[in-house]
Amino acid sequence: MGMDTEIVEHLDSTLANTEFDQLSQTVQRAVEQARSKGGEPARRMSAFLNGDWLGHSLHATLTDFTIGTLLCAEILDVLSQRQGDAGYGRAATLLLKLGLLSVPATAAAGIADWQYVSGRGRRIGMLHALTNTTAATLFAGSLLARQGSENGPTSATAATLSSAGLAVLMAGAYLGGHQVFRLGIAVDRDAWTTPISSFTPIFDSTALAEGSATHVRAEGREIALFRQPGRVYAIDNTCPHMGCPLSEGTVAGGSVTCPCHGSRFRLADGALEEGPATAPVPAYDVREREGKIEVRSHSGEWLQPVQ
Repeated sequence: MGMDTEIVEHLDSTLANTEFDQLSQTVQRAVEQARSKGGEPARRMSAFLNGDWLGHSLHATLTDFTIGTLLCAEILDVLSQRQGDAGYGRAATLLLKLGLLSVPATAAAGIADWQYVSGRGRRIGMLHALTNTTAATLFAGSLLARQGSENGPTSATAATLSSAGLAVLMAGAYLGGHQVFRLGIAVDRDAWTTPISSFTPIFDSTALAEGSATHVRAEGREIALFRQPGRVYAIDNTCPHMGCPLSEGTVAGGSVTCPCHGSRFRLADGALEEGPATAPVPAYDVREREGKIEVRSHSGEWLQPVQ
């Protein structure tokens, strides 16, 4: 474990079971209640912010824009001061404004992802949000310090506030990276599924009653089986959003709804119909032969066609 990771782990253990931890739980409950009270429009907006239409987290895309514009503003500030060029200063101010304008949307998408996590992910996510809020405040101060000095190079006060904001923003970005790459938040839980290339028997046909569902451990994975009128469907049992068991979900209209957070997937091919998940679930071709249910990986676009 790297030194930086050890620092985050120690920080998290310090925050656990403290007032900060309680605060993060309170804020998360408030977000959940707002989504619930808002009904269908709020739920759809939440799924949009999760990126169900994009195929991956929307927050990740927006952070690139926010960080990129603010970083470029800092570079232009340095050039403005070193060369005494007001043009660089004006360009830096424009980028600073664009970066700050993107903050609300970036934060909203981050909150949409964060609302479903617990424990360590909730605490580090809350710290990530507070760090980035501090950075945005420093950048806003830098913008205010530029008022009335558009015809000259960036002032020392504005440049200092901007540099401090960038330093804090990078700390927040590190915490965000820890969320994704160490804790696996907003990562497709089925990303490393390997295909079953040929039909493989996994369950007794007579053991799966009409209208029932079950899950089977086969070929190193959990596969959910659903017997609906005239057909058996098979998809991975792991919801790609947060790993909940889809075999325990609600089946209606040829789709299954995750029992944890409401993502909906089409049984026939695993296609995502509704978030907060952002990825489809691996699906399988199914046949019944000699009293056995046999499956092979579905030849969808998410993997190479099965021969």
